[in-house]
Amino acid sequence: MASVLPAPPAAASGGAPRPPHQPSSLPQSSTAASSSNAQNAGPHLLSLKVMRASAPSLAVSEKPYYEHHAESTDALLSAVGQGIEQGLAHDLHSNRWDGASGSASNFPISDLLVLPNSFGTLYLGETFRTYLCVRNEAATAVREPSLRVEMQVGASDVQQSDAGRWHQLAHVILPAPTRLSPDPDGGEEGRPVWELAPGQPLETALGYDIKDLGAHVLVCTVGYKAAVQQGSEVAWVERSFRKYYKFSVERSPISVRTKVHQPRHASSLHHPDAKVRQRVELEVQVQNVAGNGSALVFEGLALKPAPGWGWASVDRPSLNGGGEEDMWARKVGTEVLADGDVRQYLFTLTPSTAATLAHETLKAGLDLGTSADGHAIRGDALGHLDISWRMSLGEPGRLQTSQLVRRCVVTPPITAPSSSSSSAKLAPRLSAQFTLQPSALETLRDVRPGSVVELGVDVAVCDVSTLVLPESVAEEEEDDDTPLSEIASSPRAKRTALAEGVTIRRTLRLAMQHCTVEPRAHTAAAASGSESGPEAPSTPRKTPVPSRTATPTQAVGALNKARLQANLTSLVRGGSLSLRPARASVDAEPPRSSTPLPPLPSKHELAPAAPVDDSEAVARKRLLDPVLRWTHVTEQYTAYTETHAQALTRPHPAPSVPHTLLPSPTALPLGPSLTPLPAIHLHLQRSPTPTAHAAEHTTTAHLTWAVDDAVPPYDMVRFGGVRLVLLSYTDEGESEVECMTSVHEVCVLAEALVGPH
Repeated sequence: MASVLPAPPAAASGGAPRPPHQPSSLPQSSTAASSSNAQNAGPHLLSLKVMRASAPSLAVSEKPYYEHHAESTDALLSAVGQGIEQGLAHDLHSNRWDGASGSASNFPISDLLVLPNSFGTLYLGETFRTYLCVRNEAATAVREPSLRVEMQVGASDVQQSDAGRWHQLAHVILPAPTRLSPDPDGGEEGRPVWELAPGQPLETALGYDIKDLGAHVLVCTVGYKAAVQQGSEVAWVERSFRKYYKFSVERSPISVRTKVHQPRHASSLHHPDAKVRQRVELEVQVQNVAGNGSALVFEGLALKPAPGWGWASVDRPSLNGGGEEDMWARKVGTEVLADGDVRQYLFTLTPSTAATLAHETLKAGLDLGTSADGHAIRGDALGHLDISWRMSLGEPGRLQTSQLVRRCVVTPPITAPSSSSSSAKLAPRLSAQFTLQPSALETLRDVRPGSVVELGVDVAVCDVSTLVLPESVAEEEEDDDTPLSEIASSPRAKRTALAEGVTIRRTLRLAMQHCTVEPRAHTAAAASGSESGPEAPSTPRKTPVPSRTATPTQAVGALNKARLQANLTSLVRGGSLSLRPARASVDAEPPRSSTPLPPLPSKHELAPAAPVDDSEAVARKRLLDPVLRWTHVTEQYTAYTETHAQALTRPHPAPSVPHTLLPSPTALPLGPSLTPLPAIHLHLQRSPTPTAHAAEHTTTAHLTWAVDDAVPPYDMVRFGGVRLVLLSYTDEGESEVECMTSVHEVCVLAEALVGPH
């Protein structure tokens, strides 16, 4: 049951480099070291044999075809048939040898087992078993024989000890001393001696589970002490040699393919139950791809979920451990999987605890990089699969897949405009989520043509501004002429205030807005018009707005600004706000070495202040148009395809947004376009220690639609076109800041099947 491994590519002497984890040998004297180097150059006294222990196979008789004619009159045919019969009678591989039963005499496969005559094929998941034998081929005994066996995985060059990964398999020595030598110091007890007599073997058998594809190298190091005559004395010199046995693992007999299905419909994405919104359907397909025509005995498949997930089998309830019978498969775990056969499994994974909006916003998963469209992709760990099987002759195999993940597109929080007066405060960074109330599900079950549908929606808002510090800025040189307003509102001051701790009591004023989707034709026409207009500028420019302190002469304006800044700096330094000695004012007599400043112009020479155009500020505070831009809709669809890329095939180039992801034109919104929500009060706090938490609050909104009378029964109606708008916010002790910022947009909020009249 063994096959000799391929011949080693090279054998290294004792001077070969050791692996990093191999302990170094004991220090030797210079005489012994030189003798050891000289002796390692010659033939070694020990031999090493390595064989792979493989399972036997049934013998196959290659019997030539002939027609047996018992009463043939042709002498040639009778002689040929008689010769074949006599040959099979002496062939142990056939079923016609002397002493075999005659029931299977014509069957080509014998009932005898034969050992493989080559190394064979090694698959991923199998156990590599080998037999190693070190034998003393000399006429004299050797002392302290040892055998160290290691496996080097993933190395392109076997001579590099620091390449790949090393696994120590065994370190074999003699189990007990063979005799006691006389003590040269005159003691009563002698010293123990480990000797390997001539012709005596030192052998072992070991196994290694194949968990990686690619090159594997079995490294065997043999060490011993040989007797060397040095004058009238006998010295024992350390000798060693190393052999490498290389083999490759090309493939696995089992192919595992998975698909991760996430909720794709609006009713599931906005369901009130978090386990429905975050539910994952895992589809597993296992196939026998050994390719040698042999069948496998499939022992079972187990799903080991990641922390925070629970699972249940959909098509095989017996895997759940509840004693239920499977729908079509036997409850027995072992089943034959022929070459090319496929087994499919379906699991449902649900979160053990409902995650909050703040947890989902700040969740740290596996970084899967960035998509071609610029979306950051995060992977949430789901668990791994554990598969076990046996080959046709009982060799066990086991395979554990890598971590299964769920793709998610990371949506960054929306940053609202900040107030210039709140210097050390933070602007809101908001994330929002819409979920239907349980009463809305009952309403969606009874939708008929011409009916009015009112849906209750829970609006969750999360502010994560205290968890993110402003971006660091380069330390600027100290400028004594920097105004106080710029010093107080600098990013450096904000970071200093946050490092010391900050507490903010914030009030948000939000509103729900009914919106329509911008037509695709309008978007295409606008894009083509902006490109084809010959007289239109390539880049729109703003009309310059005159400043309040604008003067007809730039030199006079610069001089006034310099004098005002110098006076303010002198006032601050001369007062109680500064401990530095006050410098001379700009109106005092300058030093002799300095150049006198030009005189200030009179008031009659200054131009009157120009009026300020506040149209831009007014436009910034204007309410958003109740229209979802087609570019935003396309971006949401791109994120949708990236999220479901593990289950859906993404065509290239990307098609247009399907109508199933757009609101139905037969569902018309009722009531005002803008519905204000109750004020949300948040308490934001950040301490010097990293124990800050995101502030989250949930409020309720009611939205109404009217279903068209012309909708045919059993047609699908989609309600949507909803936007959450941040009207303004107020921090305690600060003035109100108007924003008019879109926080969250949803194309389809809910869908229902229209019933008959």
